Amino acid sequence: MKDKNVDYSSILNKIVYCLYVVIALLILNSILLTVSIGTKGTTNTNNSNNEQEELPYDVSQFTEMTTDQAMVAIEAGGIQVFYIGHSSCGFCRRYVPVLQEAQKAYGFKTLYIDTDKLTSADVEKWSALDDYVKESFGYTPLTVITKDGQYLDGQLGYMDYNALKALLEKNGFQAK
Repeated sequence: MKDKNVDYSSILNKIVYCLYVVIALLILNSILLTVSIGTKGTTNTNNSNNEQEELPYDVSQFTEMTTDQAMVAIEAGGIQVFYIGHSSCGFCRRYVPVLQEAQKAYGFKTLYIDTDKLTSADVEKWSALDDYVKESFGYTPLTVITKDGQYLDGQLGYMDYNALKALLEKNGFQAK
C-alpha cells in the first residue's frame, strides 16, 4: 500500500473555521431576535393584548347586575340594553367607550353583566332567553336588547359607534 501524505492540520483548520462561522451566525441570530422582541413593546400595534393593557375598563356609567337581578328587570317590562363582558377581554375594553357614547346620545342605561362572576346556573338562565343568546353566550362582548320581557335583538362582538347606532335605531331607540 502506498502511504498517502494527509495534511491533518489543514483539515483541522477548515473545521475550526466552519465552527467559527456557525458560532458567529448563532450570535448574530440571537442579537437580531433580542432586538426584534425588545422593539415589539415600543411600537404601536393593533394587537388586542396591547390595547387591553392601554385601555381602561371603566364600567362605572353602567348598572352592574347579577343574573337574577337582570331576569327581574327583563320581566318588569320596558326596553333594556344589556352589555355582557369582562375586564380581561380586549374587545370589551375597546367596546365600553363606544357603548358609553351611545348611552349618552340615546339616553338609555346600560345594564352590565360581568361574565367573570357568572355561575353555570346563570348561564342556563341567559341561554333560556333566546336561541341567539344561547349560541352567543360566553363570547364577549355581547349586547342584548330586551323589550317587555322578551329578547328583542342582540349583537356578538365589538361594534364601532355606527354599527351600534344602527342596532339601536333598528330597535326603536332615538337620539336625544
